[in-house]
Amino acid sequence: MPRLPNGRPEASRRDLHRRCPALAKRRPSGAHRDIGKAGSVSDADIAVRERALRILCIRSEIHSDTPTPTEDEALRREYQVQRLVQGMGQGSHGDDGDWDAMALEWIRIGAVSPAVHESLLSRFMRCRAKRPVRGP
Repeated sequence: MPRLPNGRPEASRRDLHRRCPALAKRRPSGAHRDIGKAGSVSDADIAVRERALRILCIRSEIHSDTPTPTEDEALRREYQVQRLVQGMGQGSHGDDGDWDAMALEWIRIGAVSPAVHESLLSRFMRCRAKRPVRGP
């Protein structure tokens, strides 16, 4: 068995591949690039997540009778029109008032940039603080 350089228990990747060429051949071409990309998120994914968090904030603002900031007023109108169209003839939708379900939905949506996350989380928590307290 070949000795590792300088008696260290680990070797650099290049040195290991030089000493064991068969190991370097086993790795599929480009695998190191694919592994690096595995955790990456595209700009489109981030935009979809941000929109979902904004709509969740809007839902909480509607439910708590809180005004929506100017930058999201058009998105609020769009959301309300969609809800009207979806709800025609179906009665009320009780799921919008479930604060715990909205909190879980927030968690499931995933990460966005820290600045956007802080801003939207602040809006959501401000509305959540206004929710009625449930009895025992």
